Amino acid sequence: HFKLEASRLSERCCYEMANLMGGAGVCDNTLMWDLVGISRIQEIVGGTRQIQQYIISMANRQLWKML
Repeated sequence: HFKLEASRLSERCCYEMANLMGGAGVCDNTLMWDLVGISRIQEIVGGTRQIQQYIISMANRQLWKML
């Protein structure tokens, strides 16, 4: 669950910061450009949102079965 929320928060923060920077946020010679790219890669490496949500739902089902 935390992995999914962390990747969402990272992507959202980087996107908003790039918007605040305006044109400089999309230039390829700034650190912001790298951070936006890393936040997108983080979601891919961590698994897509749908896969992460599926894993979380399966874990929740297992917990409910134990109760």
